[in-house]
Amino acid sequence: MRYNDLLNKYIKQSQLSLREISRRSKDKGHSVSQAYISQLLKGDTPPPSKEVSIVIAEITGGDPDNLLLAAYLEKAPDHMKEFFNNFDVENYRLLNNTLNNMKESVYENEEEFVKDRRKSYYDNCPDDLKEEFLEKTDTPEKFLNFTKKPNKIMTAIYKNLGFDFEKETPENIIKKINQQMVNFNNSIDAINQEKAFPAAISIPLIKNIPSNAPVFSKLNIEGYIDLANPAEYQENDLIILNVNDPSMSGSRIYSGDKAVVKIKTDFEDGDLVVVNIDDQHATLRKIKKLIDDQLLLTASNDQYEPIIIHKDKVRIIGKVIQVIFEP
Repeated sequence: MRYNDLLNKYIKQSQLSLREISRRSKDKGHSVSQAYISQLLKGDTPPPSKEVSIVIAEITGGDPDNLLLAAYLEKAPDHMKEFFNNFDVENYRLLNNTLNNMKESVYENEEEFVKDRRKSYYDNCPDDLKEEFLEKTDTPEKFLNFTKKPNKIMTAIYKNLGFDFEKETPENIIKKINQQMVNFNNSIDAINQEKAFPAAISIPLIKNIPSNAPVFSKLNIEGYIDLANPAEYQENDLIILNVNDPSMSGSRIYSGDKAVVKIKTDFEDGDLVVVNIDDQHATLRKIKKLIDDQLLLTASNDQYEPIIIHKDKVRIIGKVIQVIFEP
């Protein structure tokens, strides 16, 4: 069942208004608006975070595990959706205990998915069935067709993975699946926590960038400056460049000021960027695209002439997002 259908079912059974659900969610520490719940019910927005799903399920008296499983399957890659949805629901709700090692970004294509799954199943296949398993799954198409249908080999494999379809009811199997889904979400939360954006970020201060030098060369780094990180940057996203000339003085950027630069090579017309022109040290210029791969680089100081130059003769280091002015 799709996430929005299951959510509709829970809310109807609860006989609670969206306003009341929103109010109770706030009491539980999660601000979930009526409009957002309405979008979820219509399927107009992807399923929410694990925490919000659990809160809504608890408020409406629904099963949090089932709602989390529906959310996961809806976000899963297409080949995984097909893989899970083609099982015989009564006997083969198969989601084995290697799920904790799955992440949404792991399988970039079907070939990777099949390779990983096939090895996992082979490792858990009884020795007397291994040769037959390899024979019946020696192409991706044969693997997908074979593993989604009930058969003696898959029953044996899933028994070794903790799903005994001969002894356990479908309800118990589904409960195991749901528990593993909770474990999976917890592992994803732990990974996301590790990747959380820092509230402050330490940015390398760079005196200059020679045209032939890497941006983060240790020879160019003078030290580090800690700044607040409201835009959620990661390490190596930013540098701080000492402004070494008055070319942008018309924009009130002077020698000695410090430009905070987002490392990127793409730009929009009018952006203030840090560039290496020919073999010179990095400098600040406004940039604009012209025809025939030409670029217009302009200063805001009349002493510096505009430069029209082919893009291949310019190294774009990044976009200036902030200037720290020296007193």
